[in-house]
Amino acid sequence: MLSITCPNDNIPERRYVINVLFNHLLNCDLPSDCIHFDDSADSYIIKKDNKIIEIEDHFFHHYATFPLEYLNISNIPSGISTFHALGKEVPLVFGNDTYYQDNERVKIGLDIFASTFFLLSHWDEYCTGGEGGFTYDNRCFTKKQNIYLRAVVHEYEYLLSELLGITSQRQFKCLITHDVDSLVDLSWIGVCKMLFCSLLSFRRAAFKKTIKDIGLKLHYPRPYTQASRYVSLSQKYGIDEMFFIKTCARGEVGVTYPYDGEAIQEVINWLNSQHSSNSIKIGFHPSESTFNNQKQWDVEVSRIKGLLKCVPLYGRNHHLLCNHFTFCQWESLGTSDGQRATMSNKVFGGSIGFRSSIAVPFPIFDIRQRREMRLYELPCEIMDTAVMYRIRNSSEQETMEEIVKVVDEVKKYRGQLVLNWHMLRRPAGQFKYLVKICDKILQYAL
Repeated sequence: MLSITCPNDNIPERRYVINVLFNHLLNCDLPSDCIHFDDSADSYIIKKDNKIIEIEDHFFHHYATFPLEYLNISNIPSGISTFHALGKEVPLVFGNDTYYQDNERVKIGLDIFASTFFLLSHWDEYCTGGEGGFTYDNRCFTKKQNIYLRAVVHEYEYLLSELLGITSQRQFKCLITHDVDSLVDLSWIGVCKMLFCSLLSFRRAAFKKTIKDIGLKLHYPRPYTQASRYVSLSQKYGIDEMFFIKTCARGEVGVTYPYDGEAIQEVINWLNSQHSSNSIKIGFHPSESTFNNQKQWDVEVSRIKGLLKCVPLYGRNHHLLCNHFTFCQWESLGTSDGQRATMSNKVFGGSIGFRSSIAVPFPIFDIRQRREMRLYELPCEIMDTAVMYRIRNSSEQETMEEIVKVVDEVKKYRGQLVLNWHMLRRPAGQFKYLVKICDKILQYAL
């Protein structure tokens, strides 16, 4: 029998992080009536059979006077230290490096609960980003503290599992996602007309663009050519795949292909025609115009429902734009039968690694309303644009070494390795190179 007693303050925040650690990660199926809040408690007391684990409370009890008292930029940790126990060296966000064990009782100074809540909720970015959204990579806590290559929340999970003798039954798996940002939708008639016009105009720039378009048409004969090569890769390794579709209309900000055009319908039809051992899901890629704009969001949601003939429950916002309002938009897609939407926005735009220090989907916490949302975040660890940026600024070898560290970390904690490889109007050479890199990653991982 497992039970947890906590200080009687900040109850929604404490319940949330206990639910993530013990139910979503450790699969304890801990009922709510086994979580107790006691005015006399000054730490977390976890009891399981004859074992007692005391985890010191180094954060929430300092901010117990009124709700969200902790939510202040001055409370963001300026650095981290290291907690040592059971032969492990674990990043310490809140707490101290003390560990005491006597018979069946263990006391630790690392505040696992506040540290986990901080990393998953990103409340520091809420303080610094405000209504404008979350912060850039280099201002993100995990990047600033150089722990972005470590799945720290899983380190806390495994520390608890060892102390309590609980083992999760998760299995390592991979998933490729694709933001369908643009399509090669060129006809030979159109290309020939452009070539003729550019020759008549004697404009070098127009001629060079036409030659480039001819190259694209030769390499991508159909709008779904890129998708077909990615699907072949996922089928090769037997892994699942997701494609996120934009639904901008002609003349709107952010349109790169019209949602009602023949090209995107051809892509959707082709994806729906693929039947194999791996799963292919089609989701939603809201444009930048939906950010803080409910009217545009509703318009684009209506369009994607029309295209897919169903509610899109998976996706990622264009440019990774995200704030509290975005969470509420995505949560609204949840269905009446209890299905939750899953967004994948807490991703590094130009780096490889763990922005939320976790490698499995997890429920999002609504900072404002102090509740666990009916919405999941799907962490994505490796994005093709970040890989290219990293290679340009270092080398392929150094980039692959960093990728290997991330893959090893996900495998160690039996998480889900998520890649995002965009569909874009890329030159043939660059596209082939990125497919090769993706293949190398999957080959190593599997």
